[in-house]
Formats: sequence, C-alpha cells, structure tokens
Amino acid sequence: DSLLEEAERDMTAAIDAAPDRAEGWLGRGMVRQYLAMQRKLRDLDVLGRAIDDFTQGLKRNPADGHCWLNRAICRALEAKARRDRGEDPVASYQASIDDATEALNRRPGDSALLGVRGDTRFQWGHWRALQKLDPMAHYAAAEKDLDEAVRIDASNSQAWKSRGFVNYWRGSWRLKVLNAGAAVLDDIRA
Repeated sequence: DSLLEEAERDMTAAIDAAPDRAEGWLGRGMVRQYLAMQRKLRDLDVLGRAIDDFTQGLKRNPADGHCWLNRAICRALEAKARRDRGEDPVASYQASIDDATEALNRRPGDSALLGVRGDTRFQWGHWRALQKLDPMAHYAAAEKDLDEAVRIDASNSQAWKSRGFVNYWRGSWRLKVLNAGAAVLDDIRA
C-alpha cells in the first residue's frame, strides 16, 4: 500500500501543478483503482474516488479513451463489490455499460472497450441468473460485443475468455431450463 499511497500523493501533486490537464486525473484515478483492487474491493470509497478522478479527467478531455475505459472498469468492479456484499449492483453495471458505450461512440471499433462492455454485460447476466432472473438478453448482448472485440483484435485474450464464459453459462442456463421444465420456468422472473 505504501508505494501506491506515495504514487497517489505524486499524482495529486501533478493535478495541483496542472489542474486543467486530464493526465494527472487519469494517473491518480488509476492509482486509486489499483489501491481498491489491492484491498480486494473492500473499500468502495477508494473506488469511488477513482471514478471521481476519471470523471474530472473527462471534464478536461472528453475524448480521453483511457479515462472512459478505466471509469467503465471501475464501475464494473463496483458492481462486483456490491454483488459480493449482497447489495444491488444494477446501477453500477448500467453505469459501466453507459461509459463503455460513450467511449465507443468516440472511439468506434476499440476492441478493449468492446471487451469491457461485453464482460460487464456477461457479469450482469450471470448475476441475474443467480437471482433467478432471465439472463439471456444480457448474455446475447455480451456475445455480440465480444464477437466484435475478437473480430477486431484476435489477440484480445480477455475477450476470448469472456466469450467462452458467456457460451458456457448460456448453455448451462438452457440446460437448467430444459431439465427443470415448467417448474423452473414458473420460478424465473423476466
């Protein structure tokens, strides 16, 4: 933690020296993102401060793809932390998807952004399945993003992995519905 906290102080000094530049905000946001991950997402306040830093960076440079990407990732991490705590992650999933979509409007065809959005859609679908809610629309949207991500960049291993999980869990859901028949269908809420 101490080196990351030192890096956070340095990035704050960069912001103080040039508050109108996005780079310092991006840098401090990334340090805070890593701090939150190092703390196993137990500290949502640090993650929230990272999101705030990326937001400040975007106010200074709305075209900064790194700020969009990292804010989308932080919001997906926030959704995971909320899910793991038994809290409702829906707003965080939606915010992550919205950020990735806005970034893709500014940077069409970015494989990494498509991968983040696809993975977030998958994670949201998986959460829905665990809640006995139909995940299929989320899985289909995830697969579309991930297909495009690997079409654009066949070396995007994260997108390949996420696409594999989408196919696995979608198949698992279909088998569950087929094997359980009407009983599970009555239990599933759209």
